[in-house]
Amino acid sequence: MPTVPWRGRSALALMLTVATLMLSACATTTGSGGTDVFCRSTKPLRWSKAAGIKNWGYFIIGLPTETEETIRQTIDFAKKLPLDIALFHVAAPYPGTPFFFEVVREGWFRPGTRWEQVDMDKGTVLDYPGLPAERLLYWQKRAFREWAFRPGPILTYAKMLLSDTSTFKTALDVGLQTLRWQTGKQAD
Repeated sequence: MPTVPWRGRSALALMLTVATLMLSACATTTGSGGTDVFCRSTKPLRWSKAAGIKNWGYFIIGLPTETEETIRQTIDFAKKLPLDIALFHVAAPYPGTPFFFEVVREGWFRPGTRWEQVDMDKGTVLDYPGLPAERLLYWQKRAFREWAFRPGPILTYAKMLLSDTSTFKTALDVGLQTLRWQTGKQAD
């Protein structure tokens, strides 16, 4: 993966002036030794927040070798970062990817799964020994709840609503959808 040389706070100010609104600086994966954090420092995230750039965190749970302990570590890590938004998805073995072929080879698809059911936004098709689909979905929802229902994220969301009233209806709709997802009462 190509990298961009880091230039510090002055680069963040420049990024903001050229309409960069989000920054992705860290990632976690689970390996045989547990969670590997690809984030040398949280300073860039703190600096970007101070410069007015929104920090989004994308977290994928349910990769091979994932355990409930490593999911717990990922949640704890996400809560320590200065993020404006955090999204938690269950890994999706999209057809044709190396992950897909590994899932087929190892027999990790839920029985009766069709390839068109593979969608990280609509549940999971994974069924690992010791970490079945139901547990992965439980942890996905728990991760979101633990991250979102804290004072900082709630305040960020409230500020967003108050700063631009035109987004209020959309934000309310997203909030209601999230509540239905959390309670398992999704509308089809």
